[in-house]
Amino acid sequence: MKNGPTISPPAPDAENLTIYVWVVEDHLEFRNTVVRVLALEPDFATRVFTRCEEALVRLKQGEPAHVILLDIKLPGMSGLDGVTQIKSISPATQIIMLTAFDDPPKVRKAIQSGATGYLVKTTEARQISASIRDVLRGGAPLDSHIARHVLAMLNTLPSGDPYRLTPREREVLEKLVAGKTIKAIAGELQVSYFTVDTYLRRMYQKMDVQSRSQAVSKALQARIL
Repeated sequence: MKNGPTISPPAPDAENLTIYVWVVEDHLEFRNTVVRVLALEPDFATRVFTRCEEALVRLKQGEPAHVILLDIKLPGMSGLDGVTQIKSISPATQIIMLTAFDDPPKVRKAIQSGATGYLVKTTEARQISASIRDVLRGGAPLDSHIARHVLAMLNTLPSGDPYRLTPREREVLEKLVAGKTIKAIAGELQVSYFTVDTYLRRMYQKMDVQSRSQAVSKALQARIL
């Protein structure tokens, strides 16, 4: 699929409170459950697709998607391949992968491709809505079991740090990989929110990234944790 001009959905703000959420899922029962849960959120506008290809067509036509809940295993184009295509069309769209199993290699590939979060389908339904709001606040929701797998996987890889991060910056980066919010990181490190934000800005500058998901992706690629 050829890349075209990139598209950015309008950000939710005081005058535009609608959060556009897309669900790309072919399993009927699970899809209906997710849609019912999202319908409880008055500011969510939900669109449903059963294949990546359908969602990509709509995205190319300029339809807005703030967050996409993307099944990892789909007929036709897989969710893993779909991540790259979605981010090439709409870089600002946040992607939360959905899977029936916690598969560390696929977690790593999804994050490297640009996914922001990763949830197993046994996650409590209400947590899905919370995760959507989390990514829009800059969070990176990961199922707790998946987060442990990712950290364990990183710890088994050869170490190296081409970015020359300080020990504190590396500690913050590790907590980002675990899906922690800035507020949570500040609490665990017993420093202020603004101190953690300063660490993040310095780390982003050293790594030449502009978002949490990009930082996590580069950490996985460079094997620096």
